[in-house]
Amino acid sequence: MNALAQGGWKTLSKYEGRFSVNVMAKRGNEGVTVQVSPTGSGTSISVTTYPLPR
Repeated sequence: MNALAQGGWKTLSKYEGRFSVNVMAKRGNEGVTVQVSPTGSGTSISVTTYPLPR
C-alpha cells in the first residue's frame, strides 16, 4: 500500500481475507487492481491496470 501511495495512487478499496489481499486504486485516468495470494510453492501477485472513464 505504501508503494502505491508513493507512486501517486489513491486507494479506493482494500480487502484482506484469510488467504488473500485485493487492493483497487486510481491515479488520474488510470485504475489498478493488485491481488496477492499464496500458492503451493510461494506467492502469487497479480497487477492489472486499466483506463478509467473520464
